[in-house]
Amino acid sequence: PCIYLINMSNQVSSFRAFLLRHGQTDANASGLINGSSDFSRLTNVGREQAADVASYFLSKISPQVGSVYVSPLARSRDTLSVARSELTNLKSFPVSEIVLSNLREIDLYNWEGKQ
Repeated sequence: PCIYLINMSNQVSSFRAFLLRHGQTDANASGLINGSSDFSRLTNVGREQAADVASYFLSKISPQVGSVYVSPLARSRDTLSVARSELTNLKSFPVSEIVLSNLREIDLYNWEGKQ
């Protein structure tokens, strides 16, 4: 998506926002509901998915990255970590990310950890 912003000088500028879901986790592979629980970790497939999306990003999308925002959940931060290691030749990729608690998955209470 392309989002347009009007800055204080009334000039229109734009930026592109990309949303990326975490790679496959052991809970996903087992058919378990995750929610906001942080018990699940990336599987090898999930790590491959993170590397693949980084390769896609490099080949298809502009390499200009201003900011990276990530959920505080380990599965999201691990996906970013794998993707970042694939993007080492991208000089404009930010060294650190901004962790936003609002990106955390919703709490599914008693359903979490169940099929």
